Formats: sequence, structure tokens, C-alpha cells
Amino acid sequence: VDALMNARRVRRRVRCKTLVMHGERDEVVPIANGEKVWRNARNAVEPLWLKGVGHNDIETRGRVPVWDRLKKFLDELKADEED
Repeated sequence: VDALMNARRVRRRVRCKTLVMHGERDEVVPIANGEKVWRNARNAVEPLWLKGVGHNDIETRGRVPVWDRLKKFLDELKADEED
């Protein structure tokens, strides 16, 4: 995966608020790629880096923090809409 290309695409194309979640033990797509995408997102919100979580187990090992962070993100979007 070309992290720099993905980060550049995010920088050029994504204008909405962006939540990045990534497993710190991902051996398929290194965490550095997620960090680059997060740093390049124009409207990035607080990311979720999942300790002990890999590439294919985010929905099982990271389930509770993922849902909690996703709910917080959606609440933030709703609050922005109401302002």
C-alpha cells in the first residue's frame, strides 16, 4: 500500500470530517500508513489507534473501542449540524 499516495488523495479529495481508526499491530497495512492519512486529512478528528489489534481482527478485538469512538464521532457531526 502506498501510504504517501493515499495521504495525498485524502488531502486533495476529502473535505469532510474524517475519522481514522487503525490497529497498531496491523501487519498488512502498517500503522504508519494510517498515521499519514490522519495527518493529511484536512478535517481530521481525534483518531483511534487500537493497541493489540491487527488487520483482520478490528471487529472482534477492537469492537468496544471502535463502537465507542464511532458513536462519539457521529455525536460530534450531529452537534456540528445543530450549530
